Amino acid sequence: MGLIPRPFATHARTAAAGRTRRRKRDGNYAVLFGVSMVGILGFAALAVDVSYLRLSALQAQNAADAGAHAAMVAYRSTLDESQSTTVAEAVVGMNMIAGNQVTLDTTNDIEFGGWDYDDPSPTFDPTLPFVNAAQVTVRRTNASTDGPVNLLLAPIFGHDTGNVVADAVGALRFREVVLAFDITPSMKDDFAEAQQAALNFLDQMYRGGAAWPGDQIGMVAYVGEAVVYTPLDYVDTAYGTISTDWLTNLNWCNQDYPPWPAAAGGAYYNVAPAMPDCTHPDDPGMYPNPSGTNPGDAIALATSELIGLGTSSSLKNIVLLTDDFVECPADTRPCTEGNLTLNAWLQANTASNNNISIHTVFLDNGSSASAAAEIWVASLARGYGTVNSTADSTDLTDILDDIVSMIPVALVN
Repeated sequence: MGLIPRPFATHARTAAAGRTRRRKRDGNYAVLFGVSMVGILGFAALAVDVSYLRLSALQAQNAADAGAHAAMVAYRSTLDESQSTTVAEAVVGMNMIAGNQVTLDTTNDIEFGGWDYDDPSPTFDPTLPFVNAAQVTVRRTNASTDGPVNLLLAPIFGHDTGNVVADAVGALRFREVVLAFDITPSMKDDFAEAQQAALNFLDQMYRGGAAWPGDQIGMVAYVGEAVVYTPLDYVDTAYGTISTDWLTNLNWCNQDYPPWPAAAGGAYYNVAPAMPDCTHPDDPGMYPNPSGTNPGDAIALATSELIGLGTSSSLKNIVLLTDDFVECPADTRPCTEGNLTLNAWLQANTASNNNISIHTVFLDNGSSASAAAEIWVASLARGYGTVNSTADSTDLTDILDDIVSMIPVALVN
């Protein structure tokens, strides 16, 4: 009776054996966990440090982009590579990579050269005969001034650092500009200043003989209609011809009078391409039929020049100079100021739709309607075009000088 029944004993031995096997399996799990932790830490180090290097690369790219942009902004105004390099170095130095301020190696990591937008596959080329681009390289490597990027977890496995390199090219796009000048009689006293402003504008594009080969310039003059005074042409090759013409002939007076019949006002009915008769500026008897003012026609003609003679890769601009609203020629019953106003807006929109920017320059002639006219003229600006106004025509040179210097910098690579 003192013996334990066999079934119970068998069950006890079985339970004890199970506990033993579980203890053995628990030991196996610990070993497996210890071994797998090496891999887990390895993957964690890889994920963390790859992300860290990716962040550092993005920071390096931002620094390179900023440096290339700054270099060309400076070069646009100074045409001096040394000064532009100094500016780029300062701007790059405002950036951080992996917590450290960036140092630009100005001897090896900034270079000036050309970017030919007309090339189907343009690249930065320091051997081109013109400079309109800068390439900036930012490095964190073993050979760079700042050294490589220190990693976070990878040193556990013997990898202490990583390298990042980023480069960027900033380039000034070629410009195509048509000056559209109001030459109605109310502008006659300002012709000399407008002429000087146009010549200075041309000189600024010529850059002392270092004109970019893609830059083009032209001129449209308008009264009741518009006429192409100077067809759009390349500044680097046509500068001498254009400069001579504008210096000696650009007075807009007493030119191209058509043989209008006496009933229509005779020779003094100056619808384009006729110019004002400056020999009789104040005698209303000599102007029985005023010529009118039609800036919409000037914008349309300038747009046609830029589309027909320009290139798709260049920045296209119209500079519109005027001193008043639209005005219909006298005794032209189908014409209304409302139609001319609407046409000017529509033509400005057409220009904008063709990626043409319009800069407006309003010359305040002191009339009672000048304030309203100034607002209306400003409404014709399009794209990145600027709005400018002055009551002193001697300011025209400075205004146009500011416009010619506003070449957007493109980060092209």
